[in-house]
Amino acid sequence: MRRITVEKMGPERWRFGFDVDAPGSVTLRALDARGKTLTEQKMSLVWQRTGGTDECGGPETASPVTLTVKAQR
Repeated sequence: MRRITVEKMGPERWRFGFDVDAPGSVTLRALDARGKTLTEQKMSLVWQRTGGTDECGGPETASPVTLTVKAQR
């Protein structure tokens, strides 16, 4: 079973965590209060190991990605 954790880091910043696997891409979607999709974009992730060893692996971190949402009128 895949588990994803989400943590709000600030007014416009979020951190996502993935158990075990490091996906090659993610699809980010911004929704309004009623659940309507405001924007959606598939983005590639570039991972870099940040601990552990070559033999056993270890934690990895992906470069930040940005999803821009235009202001609604």
